[in-house]
Amino acid sequence: MKRIIAAVDAMKFSEPQLDAFAYIARQADGELTVIFLENITGYGIKLANSYAETDYEYIEKVAAAAIQYREKVTKDKIAEIRHICSTNGIDIKIQEADGWPSEEVIKESRFADLLLVNHDTSFAILGGDSNPPVFVRDMLAKAQCPVMVMPDNYIRARELYFSYNGGYSSMYAIKRFTDIFPDYWDMPVNVIYVDERDKGVIPDLESLKAYMAVHYEDVSYHVHRGSPSSAFLALLSQRRDCVVTFGAYGRNPLSRFFHRSDADSILRSPGRAPFYHPPIKTQIMLGVIIYKGKYGATQQYATWIARALNIDMYEAGAESPEDLADADYVVIGTSIYIGKYQVRDWLEEHQQELVNKEVFIFSVSGTPPAERDKLEGYYRENVPPALWNARQRAFLPGRLVYHRLSWKDKLLLNGGAFFARLRGEIISKRDYNDVTREHVLPFISMIRDITGHSLPLIIPQSNKQ
Repeated sequence: MKRIIAAVDAMKFSEPQLDAFAYIARQADGELTVIFLENITGYGIKLANSYAETDYEYIEKVAAAAIQYREKVTKDKIAEIRHICSTNGIDIKIQEADGWPSEEVIKESRFADLLLVNHDTSFAILGGDSNPPVFVRDMLAKAQCPVMVMPDNYIRARELYFSYNGGYSSMYAIKRFTDIFPDYWDMPVNVIYVDERDKGVIPDLESLKAYMAVHYEDVSYHVHRGSPSSAFLALLSQRRDCVVTFGAYGRNPLSRFFHRSDADSILRSPGRAPFYHPPIKTQIMLGVIIYKGKYGATQQYATWIARALNIDMYEAGAESPEDLADADYVVIGTSIYIGKYQVRDWLEEHQQELVNKEVFIFSVSGTPPAERDKLEGYYRENVPPALWNARQRAFLPGRLVYHRLSWKDKLLLNGGAFFARLRGEIISKRDYNDVTREHVLPFISMIRDITGHSLPLIIPQSNKQ
């Protein structure tokens, strides 16, 4: 059993809305609670005569009448809904809320499995003339449970459309929908990937197919080109008997699957299908790891960090524009090769995309962390000044397996060791391995503190490749 809540304007709620909400609750095996919100300034009433600025008694009288009128309409509407439910055998709970509409529902969503709202639910005090309304956009961005935005004249779904871009938010939407509606296992599913880079390949397709095969009987995969909003508007223009899932909406200007304007375009389209969106925990920022190394030490640290924070990781250059656009913060890992960061060129290319994000950089080298001045010098020589942050960086020890080095790197190491001896210094050519999870734990803890992660810290014991 799940707790399904529906947020409605008490002044406008209708029997077709009730039928649609009750049907969705049954499909989810849920208990439906309808929250009636007062439309605080939803009806214009003439407040005063031509002497209004001084006739305070008149204003108070008219305001009192407006409040009485609203209370009566709300009471009558609730009585009507109770009668409809009793007559048709619909089991729901009714809850009244008289505070600020958005805040009331956001708070209640913390204790719900699914929130239902109609696409045109608006409250004048929130700016009800926009399309989609401010209230609906607030719910998509701030609710603390999945949100389903319902169209007028809901038609029961016969197909599912899962938007997918290979990132965390889109897959999270698919998994949350699957958890809430397990009985849809036999409904045809269309997985839609919009290829904005003309690669022609769906990211992690085999893993995606493995997940879908466990939960759905009839799944097809489609690749479309162009912008996500254009592709979905064209795809869904003639479809109403389906449900569409999307990823994060407007968490901030940089955290989303679709641009906010793209999602708004789909919400505004007439006769559209229900729009399902699961907000990712608002207190947790979304992240991604970009790394580049030569012999596996950097990748190992990146893997530990990715698993501890439950975020995706990509070798530099293998990420998509959406992977960076979705991320609130970026963890960048690099090995140091003859004083140069392996990600130096990547940082130069993407610095404009990174300046408004939280950026964490770790470097891996044979230089002992105790030689911080030397490592700081490498940092400033390789990282664009716009990304410098004294706190959000770490210098981690690496490893050397001599027989795995390329002939070129062996030659450079031997030459470096020779000239070091002339200077009275020592560069060891012996194998060593200082790559351990303990070295990266403080860096992970710092990232968790800044980004608000509350997930348990779980790191595998082995450091084998």
